[in-house]
Amino acid sequence: MALAATTATALILTGCSGEDESNGAAAENETRTVTHEVGEATVPVTPAKLVAFDENAGIAALAAGLEPAIVYTSSSDEGTAGILEAAGVELREAGAVELPPLEEVESLEPDMLLGTGPEGPTGMEFDKLSEIAPTVVLPITGTWRELTEKNGELLGADEGRIERQIAAIEKRLEAASGDAGDRTLSLLGNTFGSMNFTMPPSAPSSTLIADAGFDRPEFQKKDADTAWVDLSPELIPEQDADLIVLPEGTFYTPDSLLELPTAKELTGEQIRPLGELWFVSTPFSFFGTAVDLEAIAKGEETTTTETIGDLWETFLSEIEG
Repeated sequence: MALAATTATALILTGCSGEDESNGAAAENETRTVTHEVGEATVPVTPAKLVAFDENAGIAALAAGLEPAIVYTSSSDEGTAGILEAAGVELREAGAVELPPLEEVESLEPDMLLGTGPEGPTGMEFDKLSEIAPTVVLPITGTWRELTEKNGELLGADEGRIERQIAAIEKRLEAASGDAGDRTLSLLGNTFGSMNFTMPPSAPSSTLIADAGFDRPEFQKKDADTAWVDLSPELIPEQDADLIVLPEGTFYTPDSLLELPTAKELTGEQIRPLGELWFVSTPFSFFGTAVDLEAIAKGEETTTTETIGDLWETFLSEIEG
């Protein structure tokens, strides 16, 4: 699914002028205008108080070289929250997939707001949030490469940093493709114990799987105009493959899918990676998924909440110039 949004990268210098103005003061007032899927925002090049409304947006900012002041933990992603906290980011609680009260946001006096998904809470409340501070909504649909480039552009990462992110991901995918063989890989998910789904070929996780050299079940090769494909119980047997990847996490509950009578017909080897990597659309999650795909291809362990911090350090060491 191609991205609809485009990005304007022009930099606009604003602020007071005078004979005593330093280069540092000028840099603090430098802005740039970006266009995303929900609207437009003129944001600081170096935000003094960036507030992100979910852990995914927070880690995307860190990956781009920005330092969020506050991140709300609306995704309940403990692994990513630990990375953010270790980086000195203040974490604040929020309801699951919810915004904090707008009065609270306004009291923080942010100079930039950041969230994930045009249909998520930040996207839905974009107009109101924009009255408080310039607001950027990160995309979630597209190939992993498109989204890596788009994240970098929206967050002001330099081209070299974006290229290094892509190179780090490609390195793991190429390694995986050398060991994938002719095996098929099925990606199955369940959220909150109720909705069973898979991802269409255009989804970022699907493009990672394809670039890692794995084939998919025929059902999962069908194009779809949605970000995910719902699976009724009678469709579960069609999802069988040599390898069955069942990401799990706070919001992801694959045991509920496996409890279905029709799931007994699945014969492939079951693998349980982190849903917060496989079902998330940030450069770091793509890197983590690529690392997992290499591990799966080689028959090794995938990333866990205990090792995700090490994964971040590896990613950071490869993307910082």
